[in-house]
Amino acid sequence: MKKELLDLQSFLLTAGTLFAGYNFVALVNRYLAGGGSFAQYRIAGGLVNPLLTPCFWGLVVFVLALIWTVTLQMNYSKASQYKLIWLIAAGAIFAWGNYGYELARIYGGKVCNLGCTAGYFGMPWFVSCLVGAAIFTLTLITALALRRRA
Repeated sequence: MKKELLDLQSFLLTAGTLFAGYNFVALVNRYLAGGGSFAQYRIAGGLVNPLLTPCFWGLVVFVLALIWTVTLQMNYSKASQYKLIWLIAAGAIFAWGNYGYELARIYGGKVCNLGCTAGYFGMPWFVSCLVGAAIFTLTLITALALRRRA
């Protein structure tokens, strides 16, 4: 059971890393195509520097958690898993908070200042932070189950 849960945890974190990476690269391309540089905070059109967006920081947390999980697969320790749970929980809280902010901005008819990628599948409320938050939450549930059963 421990091996399967570790593999599932790794899979979810890999999926999160790829998803956040894809969104971050899309934000960078959009920002640079609009004439932005990484020395600027914001450019015309309201685009924010991609290094300041939730996608970038979500990507950082996903990468750190993935590296941590890979080390756990080599040498599992309940104490290390417990600390990883805190990192994943922080990522989930961050992602759900950003999703709430984005949703409020979308339904308020305002422009989202976080560099949101809104409108997946034609649904304006289906933003990238929702997917990231769901992946973080599923990973958190898996990590808690692993800690409990290992």
